[in-house]
Amino acid sequence: MRCPRDGQKLESENFCGVIIDSCSYCDGTWLDMGELGRIVGVNKDILGGEPVKPKDLKDRPPGQSLLCPRCGDVKMDPVYYSGKKKVIIDKCLACEGIWLDTEELKFVIRAAYEAGGGAY
Repeated sequence: MRCPRDGQKLESENFCGVIIDSCSYCDGTWLDMGELGRIVGVNKDILGGEPVKPKDLKDRPPGQSLLCPRCGDVKMDPVYYSGKKKVIIDKCLACEGIWLDTEELKFVIRAAYEAGGGAY
């Protein structure tokens, strides 16, 4: 698989007992369906999932979507991780995998903990 941000090869690694795929160039992380929930200690990957309005996407030009590294040509949708709308993640609606940009995994873990369902 290739990184949806920069095209670099994703490398598999063990994180909290879950095999994840990471980009050594941009530090992004690909998680297959169910892996994020296992990492943060909740029974679902996303604690909200409300779509993000294009004007709120500061990290990409309007209309630009990331392509799913698992599915190839399927665009991922930016969604809020939780109802607090602090962390934006990208989710593939076809395979339900999740792309996390640099530092977003840390923010997701914090958001899950604050929501009362985290692994801490």
